[in-house]
Amino acid sequence: LGAKKRWVGEQDIMIIVNVYSSCILDEKRMLWEKLRKMRKDISCNMRCMARDFSMVTSVDERKGKSPHSSQEALEVLEFNRFVEDLELVVDVPIVGGKFMWISAGGKVVSRLDKCLTCAG
Repeated sequence: LGAKKRWVGEQDIMIIVNVYSSCILDEKRMLWEKLRKMRKDISCNMRCMARDFSMVTSVDERKGKSPHSSQEALEVLEFNRFVEDLELVVDVPIVGGKFMWISAGGKVVSRLDKCLTCAG
């Protein structure tokens, strides 16, 4: 799940996790629990989790789909709780387009890729 790298002359370790999440909610939850456990087991103040979380953090990260269901709103809240639990407070802006996923018909776009880091 992650890689440790120590730069010459540096004492800090940064954990970088490349995430590729399932679209199935129960499988996402299993991944989130695995990442929570990893966070507890590794003493490191600098973390970065990046790539495809298959989740949005707000309704602004999805366009073209309406109305947003109450179930979807609960899933977004649950994902945001996971992000808070891991203290991933910085969502690094991604260069290029805001939306990385486009539906087959091109009517729905979402920002599912993220680069989340701690403040350090």
